[in-house]
Amino acid sequence: VIVAERPGIVIYAGSNEPFSRQGPIEKGSTINQEQAILNIPDLTQMGVNVQIHESSINKIKKGQKAKVRVVSVPDESLTGEVVRISSVPDTQQRWMNPDLKKYSVKIALEGEHEWLQRQLGTTAQVEIMINSLPDVLYVPIQAVSESFGERVCYIEGGPGLAAERRVVQTGECNDKDIEIKSGIKEG
Repeated sequence: VIVAERPGIVIYAGSNEPFSRQGPIEKGSTINQEQAILNIPDLTQMGVNVQIHESSINKIKKGQKAKVRVVSVPDESLTGEVVRISSVPDTQQRWMNPDLKKYSVKIALEGEHEWLQRQLGTTAQVEIMINSLPDVLYVPIQAVSESFGERVCYIEGGPGLAAERRVVQTGECNDKDIEIKSGIKEG
């Protein structure tokens, strides 16, 4: 007889490691002494595990705020905070690409979300706020190109005129936009 420690959803314990000796527990499986058989996750403390590429891991710090969108409910935005950063790369996917290094980062979600408790293990999109740049000029990252060692933008000319090449000084960027410090102005 197995008695639950608390009310909740009971899930099979197991290993996420692809080469683990502990396979899924099923009828006829051999159970070892002190092997975890079942888990009851604490659904009041929901979180998201994110894989961060090694080129960006140094930008991530405990306490940074995050915006989370669950793929199956795209209109709902959740907030969270970075609570744990792995100090070593995740090895789960190393057999697929041994040169790719990603670090596990845990985001604790704020508040309780009953609808999310029915979607354990779902996919989410996460934005971690690493810096805030108020009142800066920025353009889409595709608008800046490299030319002869300089970063340039092309400004639309008037009717019948060619685009004008402008050398720009850039600043911070994300995957969509890049800050322009000098070379062009708003408008």
